[in-house]
Amino acid sequence: MEELDRLQQAMQLLHWKRPESVPFPSVQTRYVGRRPLEGASGGSPPTYVIQEVTDYRQEEAMRLMADVFLREEPLTAAFGIRDDPEALEEIRLMWQVLLSQRVSVCAVLERPDGSAGPLVAVNILMVSTPGANPTPQSERLRRVVGVVRKFEALVQPDVFERFGVPEYLSAVGLVVGREHRGQGLGEQLLRARWPLGRALGLRATSTMFTGAASQLLARRAGFHTLAEARYADQEDPAVRAITSASCMKIMAAALE
Repeated sequence: MEELDRLQQAMQLLHWKRPESVPFPSVQTRYVGRRPLEGASGGSPPTYVIQEVTDYRQEEAMRLMADVFLREEPLTAAFGIRDDPEALEEIRLMWQVLLSQRVSVCAVLERPDGSAGPLVAVNILMVSTPGANPTPQSERLRRVVGVVRKFEALVQPDVFERFGVPEYLSAVGLVVGREHRGQGLGEQLLRARWPLGRALGLRATSTMFTGAASQLLARRAGFHTLAEARYADQEDPAVRAITSASCMKIMAAALE
């Protein structure tokens, strides 16, 4: 009951709701990977469907984020979010709330018979609007959010003024299952923001990319850098100790 109450309170903080007039899902694109999956029968590359995360896929998406993303993303790994029960519960609640906006995108493996297989990649998205952001309750998550907010403040003018928009498409994490890496799925999920933005009437997107690979994919997809900060220059010792990447970048793109 307590978790349900927290979920309802958190959902009240969302100032944007998907218009009922927009079909859901509105993005459904078949994409053929680059090479056969290891151990798969036959010699053909796998086929995936890129689309919004449907309601019954939300638990799959959160499980992939918890099991893989939290252990690999530089900031969440540096603060041990996956191994802190309080922080893990709180971040799962946040994901659940954001998934309820119905703007996140995923890749679903298509089986040889054409039926839908498992969810193998996800980009949890959100529509950012002006206003105060809640402060996490768990100490480790507060430290992560503190780093993010301090970095976001470097973007002047902010994204709203820069693009002349009342809201924009943002993100809190992108992850591809390990056995499906090298297929181009990360870039496909980033590129899905363009048709999604057109369908929803959103004209800009901005995201903080913390890893070198995601920064490269974002540049290929059409994002440009608004701000950059080296991990070695940050105040928090946990952030300065990050060696999996050299810097974090806020990158943006017009969706028109």
